[in-house]
Amino acid sequence: MEPRHPLRLDLAAQSAALHAHLGRVVVSKVQAGATELLQELSELLATPQYTLLIAKYFRPLLVDLTARWLSESNIPEEARFVALALLLECHEEIFP
Repeated sequence: MEPRHPLRLDLAAQSAALHAHLGRVVVSKVQAGATELLQELSELLATPQYTLLIAKYFRPLLVDLTARWLSESNIPEEARFVALALLLECHEEIFP
């Protein structure tokens, strides 16, 4: 068995694991391209009830997912601040 690279992430497998954990489909664009999937994950990350769960399953992508908030105008600013406060406690790498 080949060792897993810590920065290699199978988006489809992680999305399936997220679905299994929640018992329902949250990320609906698994069959779409990676860009659309990452955008939806970014929006879910900004939803406080899903913030820590998305961070758990997609940790290698946290900087990318939070950076997408800078160009995303449809995510309310208050939701981004709440999610950021939740994330900074255990993921200091996104502080800058």
